[in-house]
Amino acid sequence: MLRKLIKNDFSYIKYNNLLLNELSLVKDIRKRVVLIAKFMLDKFPKLPYFWGGGHHDSYNELVGINKNWGRLRRIEDDGCLKQEKGKLYPYSLDCSGFVTWVFINAGYKYNNKVNKDILDTRDILKLGKKYLIKDNFNIIDIGDIAWMDGHVGIIINVWDRYLDIVHVSLSGEGLNMTRIDNNGFIVFDDLGEMKECKIDRRGIKYFTHVIKIRY
Repeated sequence: MLRKLIKNDFSYIKYNNLLLNELSLVKDIRKRVVLIAKFMLDKFPKLPYFWGGGHHDSYNELVGINKNWGRLRRIEDDGCLKQEKGKLYPYSLDCSGFVTWVFINAGYKYNNKVNKDILDTRDILKLGKKYLIKDNFNIIDIGDIAWMDGHVGIIINVWDRYLDIVHVSLSGEGLNMTRIDNNGFIVFDDLGEMKECKIDRRGIKYFTHVIKIRY
């Protein structure tokens, strides 16, 4: 079944309770990170991409399902060609906003010396050591962060030669799962309702590094 894009009238209380119920059964932080990422992929309406999403929210607004996701909001940050500053888009998260949101709700405590609640892609590099995927595939674990210049995602499955990564991407039109091989090339995209569109990223060199998170 294709996941429909999140709408203004989605039931955030319902989904928040579902997520809390699932989290209550898991205590390990790494497993909680993966659980949340999978929940948003499989059980939640498809999150669109929002440039700078989460970066202007308070810590409290980053706890739980946000009732404002899906409501139109103006882009506050410069630097995105597809979503210009000042224009209205359905609010949600960007890539680092999603990773931070997942980590906060999993109970991960990071040492945030930059005095802000959200982590950008540079801050996430401080959560662990960075390794090239193609040279260090054997050390990768679920809950680690897949990284490329300007983009991050959460690794939810590690196969013999593939990684499954949940991320919020502009080129993938929001939250999706991307499978890459051990050289970082895309072999499969689960784009949700975007399967109906002509988006084919197979064969593209994508994530290049993994950040081994210090849980």
